[in-house]
Amino acid sequence: MHCLTLRIETASGLSDKSGVQRNFAQRLPSLRGLRARSWRARPFALEGQYLFDDEPSLRCFYAALADHEPAAAGLLNGVNVTARTDLLPEDVATTIFDRPVFIVSAPRAGSTILYELLAKCDTLWSIDGEMQHIIDAIPALNLYRRGCRSQALDETDADGETARIVRCCLLAAIQSHSGRKLLERARCNWPARIRLLEKTPENALRVPFLYQVFPDARFIYLSRDLRQNVVSIIEAWKHPGFIAIPHLPGWPDAQWRFLLPDGWRNYRGRPLCHIAAFQWAAANKAIVDALEAIPTDQWTTISYANLIADPAAEIERLCGFIEVEMGARLRASLQRALPLSATTITPPSPIKWKHNPDFDPAVTKPLQPLAGRIRSLGVNTADTVRRAHHMTSVRFACHVDQLAPAALADDVIVAPSLRVAIAGGAPLGLLGKLRHRERFQADHPMLWVEDPATEVWTPLWLHHKQAWLCHMLQPGRAAPAALTGRLREQLGAAGVLTTVEAIHERHAYGSDLCQAGRRNLSELRYCGLPNLLDPVLCTALARYYNTMIEKDEWPLGDAQVERRHGWHNERIAQFLHYQLVDFVSRVAGKKLKPTYAFSSAYRGGARLDAHMDREQCDYTLSLLINESPPVDGAPWPLWFETPAGKHSIVLRVGDGVLFRGCELPHWRGSASAEHEQINLLFHFVPTQWSGVID
Repeated sequence: MHCLTLRIETASGLSDKSGVQRNFAQRLPSLRGLRARSWRARPFALEGQYLFDDEPSLRCFYAALADHEPAAAGLLNGVNVTARTDLLPEDVATTIFDRPVFIVSAPRAGSTILYELLAKCDTLWSIDGEMQHIIDAIPALNLYRRGCRSQALDETDADGETARIVRCCLLAAIQSHSGRKLLERARCNWPARIRLLEKTPENALRVPFLYQVFPDARFIYLSRDLRQNVVSIIEAWKHPGFIAIPHLPGWPDAQWRFLLPDGWRNYRGRPLCHIAAFQWAAANKAIVDALEAIPTDQWTTISYANLIADPAAEIERLCGFIEVEMGARLRASLQRALPLSATTITPPSPIKWKHNPDFDPAVTKPLQPLAGRIRSLGVNTADTVRRAHHMTSVRFACHVDQLAPAALADDVIVAPSLRVAIAGGAPLGLLGKLRHRERFQADHPMLWVEDPATEVWTPLWLHHKQAWLCHMLQPGRAAPAALTGRLREQLGAAGVLTTVEAIHERHAYGSDLCQAGRRNLSELRYCGLPNLLDPVLCTALARYYNTMIEKDEWPLGDAQVERRHGWHNERIAQFLHYQLVDFVSRVAGKKLKPTYAFSSAYRGGARLDAHMDREQCDYTLSLLINESPPVDGAPWPLWFETPAGKHSIVLRVGDGVLFRGCELPHWRGSASAEHEQINLLFHFVPTQWSGVID
């Protein structure tokens, strides 16, 4: 195949993208031997490229160029016109592309920044821009020749002739990382194989087509949070720099942004939010449907949240997937903070959608099932997470005589909140609050004491021979003089014996915690809650969960984190969950209700990918109840992408952090090999929320 490249230097309006499409893309000449023709706007220039089957056809065309290209006729006689002809060996075009890499995503999902990072890998080649002009250059694929129905292409469009032309067009356009085109090299200096990196938003609708043209292709599927992505598309629709189709017949003002899915005509006159949601859904559904039919070793997924959270780790993983060395240039770029993408309109924020008047959250409701498919794509679906109905032989208890003694002041009193249950269980007046006690150790006298800061009740077990304590301890009264020695100090450790001053201090601490937490939650969308849970209760919970692991009654691994034991609505976690509703509501500044709890036991080397939670997790309280740190004491922080940038928090046992999990991307990097933690996650929503609770 023979290639003619024309370059016309001009300051004319023809050199803008809209002018090029109006004058060239809509009017493909029908000439003998012409297989593809494209014109592109360059700075102060136009560049045209023609591919012919044979040299005589090319020369015949060139001899009467002005007749064939009337749009450029007035410029072709200028002194600043250059022409170049090249031979494109078709056998080379067939064999030179080795596992080309295609980044596919919905528009405004972050593909530009991902492409800019991977393009710093010296072994990857590119085509100086996106391949949309190549698709439009081929008559059989040209949007206008196809009636402007959509830009989607499938395997039936990739017949042998079309695939041949696509490969030759790419061969004519390909360039190395230095920007030098392959055609500018002597033929003897061409590499035998080339790894192409390509990113074109419209290719979201063309994965089956690309796979047919390049059966060994590798696909990197980038996804972004539904709300963030839709709002970003809305912003770009209002910006003049994102017009993809300047002259779309039948569309108001004729200017269409981004990819064109089938069914676009149904959105004439619709709000921008609906158009953006339509494009998001069409792009992602097309990608997911296509990838599910391609061998899993030929594609991988990456979330925008993970890319922003840990770009070095994600790029290293992707380079491993596509089997290229990162190289010094790419590694050096990853040592610096990520720059804003060249296509950034407004500074990024995880909650930008909350402040965009054109965004209607209702449009995302029907798209939630698709968002779920995206999250689960490529994830190991072998679900080992336990559910509420799963059983365990382990029973929860916190025996007073197992507590470490605590030194007591002389003026101790019996905690005014103390409640006694001689037959075990919960006191009658607290049955509504103290739910989910099915896994309590039975048939023991029990004491209950309330934390003045959080109003959480700690259950304490007595042996039958200690039942006399139930009659001796009078709430709010001085500690019985007959109560001495180790048992007295153990009751002090349990909070059964305390002082008026300690009660007031703890109550004031809880009030201060709520005020500070409410302020931080409003500004940053998260707040640390140190010293939240009673240490006695933490110890009992840790013993309970660790025993289940030791007895192999809590399997390792779940769909989200490989090195984690997970249990959905485990009963003891629910027992605590329902008690924390009032305190968390005070911090949030609004009345909340619980949705579900999730017990997490992280093993060494665990990693939590960046993600945002589903709508049942509007408010999430994460409590650290047990930790086995590494020898070097290295922390394992929880990270958030907040409106003010990346923040992290390190919890100690008994600490909590409350955050807006549906708004903030959050993650943990890889833990040390010997670092283990047990966390309880409690999810809440406003009381007026009417979705599915579980």
